[in-house]
Amino acid sequence: MPSTIVRELEKPCAACEAFSVCEKIDQDYHEQLIQSGWNYRVLKDADGRRVSSPIRRCSEAFWKLHASTFEGKEVLEIGCGRASLFDSAFIRSHDVRYTGIDPHPRRRGLPPIQSQTIPSKFFNLFIRCLNFPLSFLINLKHKIQPGSRIYYIKDFFPSDKLKRNIYDVIYSSNSIEHWHEKIGGSSSDHQWKSNFNDIEKSVGLYRKDIQICYDLLKPDGVAMFDCPIYLHGNVLFFRAFLDQIRTIFQSVPWNKITYEYWRKDYNGLRAYLPDDFKAACASVYHMEVENIWMLGIVAKKQS
Repeated sequence: MPSTIVRELEKPCAACEAFSVCEKIDQDYHEQLIQSGWNYRVLKDADGRRVSSPIRRCSEAFWKLHASTFEGKEVLEIGCGRASLFDSAFIRSHDVRYTGIDPHPRRRGLPPIQSQTIPSKFFNLFIRCLNFPLSFLINLKHKIQPGSRIYYIKDFFPSDKLKRNIYDVIYSSNSIEHWHEKIGGSSSDHQWKSNFNDIEKSVGLYRKDIQICYDLLKPDGVAMFDCPIYLHGNVLFFRAFLDQIRTIFQSVPWNKITYEYWRKDYNGLRAYLPDDFKAACASVYHMEVENIWMLGIVAKKQS
């Protein structure tokens, strides 16, 4: 069997199509960012909607760059929560047959009202009661209608509900780092003692996961992942064990695999590292971090 072709690509901010957007956000919200200690997650626009974080913008740029990969394909999204970039308009316009798996998939049905007055609480109770049969009927329609384009599975990955060798593309955004985040050394562990067994255990579990992804794909299928480095989740991603991450992905016989380093070179923008998180990295996690960045991985299966 031929060896895997491995490429590594720098994706500097200055060369990204979203650079002007990121630059404008930094300018427009400069005062709020200073006051919040450069915490983008507290920012809201004029309509009260949250302003996307730098990593979220990297994920969107990664998705747009590879969007043509989804055209006319059978796509599985692992971790299709409320922030999924796939919507019905994109799915229809790109002739995508879409399956999403998540313990909390995108909700279907009627939204509750936000007020907490007594009448609104009764109304929301009514909506929840109505949504049960409504969501059931909508999801049933998506699951069994011949030629259905959208199918949601409420479950964790990996799942016995997924069929092997049927997907053209597997896509997962800001999800893989959470799959094994209870292991020591992860962002939830505030007293880690650099136990190599935790790293070894993580590598073993993730190797099984990537093998399952490989088996779910058709020949020539493509797996695409993006995930933050130094932000949160499993020890491998939170503490940037990049050699081990590469070992995980190269443990199966891909034809070609590309590692994309987004925002690692942030020249022209400010480093993404909120003040309180920088302090926690030093005092709680005992690691030096200069900048949170995003790793993109695109792997193609053998024919």
